[in-house]
Formats: sequence, C-alpha cells, structure tokens
Amino acid sequence: MATVLVIEDDREYAATIRRGLEEAGHSVRVAADGEEGLRFYIARPADVVVLDLLMPRKGGLETLRDLRRGFPGARVVAISGAWQRGGGDPLHVARLVGADRTLAKPFDMKDLVAAVADLAPAMGGSGGRR
Repeated sequence: MATVLVIEDDREYAATIRRGLEEAGHSVRVAADGEEGLRFYIARPADVVVLDLLMPRKGGLETLRDLRRGFPGARVVAISGAWQRGGGDPLHVARLVGADRTLAKPFDMKDLVAAVADLAPAMGGSGGRR
C-alpha cells in the first residue's frame, strides 16, 4: 500500500481518483490546488503525487517545479485534459519539468493504479524517477 496525494481541483474527478486508488489498497489524501497540495506534502510527504496540471491559484506545472526544487525524489504522475481543448501539450512540458509519468484525461483507472504501483517503493516499483 502506498500513500498517495492527489492534487486536483475538480472535486468529482478527485473523488473518482480517490475511490479507484483506495480500491487498489492505497491510502489517499486530496488537495484542491497546488498551494494546498504543497502544504500537505511538506507536512507529510506521500509516496506518489497525482497532480492535475491546470488548476486555479497555483497551477500544476508551478507545483511540479516547486516539488522538484524542494523534494527532488518526489514521485509524480501528471494528469491533464488540456490537449483536448487545444491547450498545447502540457503533459510534454510536465515530462520536461520532471514528471515521472503522465496520463491524458480521461484515462483508465487501471493505468493510474499501474503508474502508482510502479513508482511506489512499497509496491515493488522503481521508487524513483526514470
């Protein structure tokens, strides 16, 4: 079982992610934006962070940069549906900034569960960035 911090501003999407990860045996905390997510991570680092890239207040790319600066070993799965709205490819940028995995919304929950399992050291994954 891994501890997962989900940083997602869409409450329904966050609830769906939480439910899917908990059903897979993970302990999940949810933050509504990047500022709250960083506070949660600083207070109690998670094994894996699931990070939405487009959020109000503090966006996902800025949050990812801050995580990389302060916690270079943080394991991050970046998620976004922006490519569907003609917003370029924020997932590509997230990989350049340091995301360990990326998933385009909507994604299959089994793909997220597999990414978390691969990144979480307690799950027998690589436990680090590739």
